[in-house]
Order: sequence, then C-alpha cells, then structure tokens
Amino acid sequence: MIKLTFKDKELLVDESYVLNNKLNKWKNWKCSVGNYYIRIANNGDVKWGNCAHAIYVGNIISQDIDIQPTNKFLTCNQEFCHCFAGISLDKYSTDDSYFRSVTFKKSHDLNLYWMMDSKCNFDCWYCAPHLHSKNLTKSLDNIIVVKDRILKILRKHSTYLNLAGGEPTLFNDLPNWCQEFEQGGKNKIFCTTNGSRSLSYLTRLSKHCEISFSIHTHQNKLEKLIDKINKLSYQNTKPIQVQIPCAPSEFKNLKKIIDQIEKNRFSIRVQKLFFEDGTTMPYSKKQDELINKINDSFTF
Repeated sequence: MIKLTFKDKELLVDESYVLNNKLNKWKNWKCSVGNYYIRIANNGDVKWGNCAHAIYVGNIISQDIDIQPTNKFLTCNQEFCHCFAGISLDKYSTDDSYFRSVTFKKSHDLNLYWMMDSKCNFDCWYCAPHLHSKNLTKSLDNIIVVKDRILKILRKHSTYLNLAGGEPTLFNDLPNWCQEFEQGGKNKIFCTTNGSRSLSYLTRLSKHCEISFSIHTHQNKLEKLIDKINKLSYQNTKPIQVQIPCAPSEFKNLKKIIDQIEKNRFSIRVQKLFFEDGTTMPYSKKQDELINKINDSFTF
C-alpha cells in the first residue's frame, strides 16, 4: 500500500486509486527515482526508473552489472506519472501545497522489473506499440543470459522481482525460473499475465510466483478465463490479483466479469484508460461510482 499525506489527512491506497482519482500530478516534486525501482527493458538496457528521468546503468546482455541504489532525490518535470512503479516511489512536494508526500513501505532492497520480451499473443488496442511483437525481439539465448545475471542480483539483494512483457508465460520454463528466483523464499516473485496458458501451467507457476491476471474486457473467451482464475484461487497458491483495464465503452463486459468472478478470494482492481496525451478517457459519473465500488469491495 501507498501512504498519501495531505495537510489535514493521510490515506492508504494502491496505485489504481492514484490513477483513477487523478492524483498522479507531481511536477516539481522531489522523487526517489534512483533509490529502489530498477527496470530491465526487452533490449537489455538497465535503468533506475521508468520515465524521462530514468538513470541509465548499462546493458545486462553485454555486461555483468553491479546494482547500487542511490539516496538522491531528483526534481520531476513531467505533467503526469502513469507507471505503477513510479507511483509507488517516495516523493514529496517542494512547496506549501495541500498534497504533501507519497511514501511506500518497502519489503525488499530492490523492486526489479524485467520486461522479458515484447512478444504477445494478444493485440490490445490501448497497449503501446513497443509492448507488442509477433516474434521475440531478442534470442532465447540472450533471455537466458539476462535470467542468469538477474539470479546474481537476487543472491546479493533481497528483491521484489516483477516479470512482464509482452506475455511472460509464453516461456515454457518460466515456472522453473521462478523457483530459481525465489532463492528459498528470500525474494518475492510477481508475474502479470493475460491468463491464456492452461490451468495446469498456471498452477505450477503459482507455486513460486504471485500472479496478477490482466483481464481485457474486449477479449474472447472471457468466461473460460474467469473459470480458470476461480479454480486457481482454490489451489494451494500464493495470493492472486486481478487487474481490469476498462474503457468507457466496455462496461457491459465489466459487469459480466464481476458477476461471474468468485467473491473475496483475491484482490480486484479496475483501471481507467488514458489517451496518448495522458488525459483520462471520458468516464461518466455512474461509471466512476461503479469503479470505486468494485475497487473498495473486492480486496483481501
């Protein structure tokens, strides 16, 4: 959870709350972009942060990188912050504004986000082009090089490792890799997936990795996916999250999902979508109320 501090109150919220309520405007604030969150892009580039202020470290494919967090705070000059990891970085206002600070309780030394590749078996209209590719953008050999070098980092630092893509479950060996990454429970492994793999594959993955299902309200076979998630929630698994990006035109499918999904067995968050310029799509007051009701009700 993230703590938001205002002049007269404090709120404990998650990233979706910040985005949905348009609280992600931190221009001229001080941000701890080089302290905690590190991102490995699908080309192997390693940076502290995931925005215009990201600090380049090197390329993990061509060099064995030593990760050293900084204690510096940088001044943000962006109008909006849309990255979940960027939202959950410590930051504070530099003036006497009503909104004062954002703090995040860290459970590990590092939050390491690995964009394994941009290959994806879906083609969602609202995803950025660099997140979609019909083929691997780097060879499987290079992906294994990155995996082995991440293992070295995980042995040195207690790490929250976030696996993403593209679609990370397209790699058949991912459950075995997650078992290696855990390092006997020292590290927390988290994977975001569209849920297209079989229930048996997802069950193997869930033994070593917390899973976040990204349910796209326009996708085919929604009922089949929801059935898999419901069944998985009764297995001996780690916690499960469900994220639902939903455009204003797709609320009929959103209501179907909520009607069919098991209640109180996992955390569910509905996320608003944005135009390319960073502004929120036009949601009605009734739609806003439904999003808030779902997000308030379906939590652990």
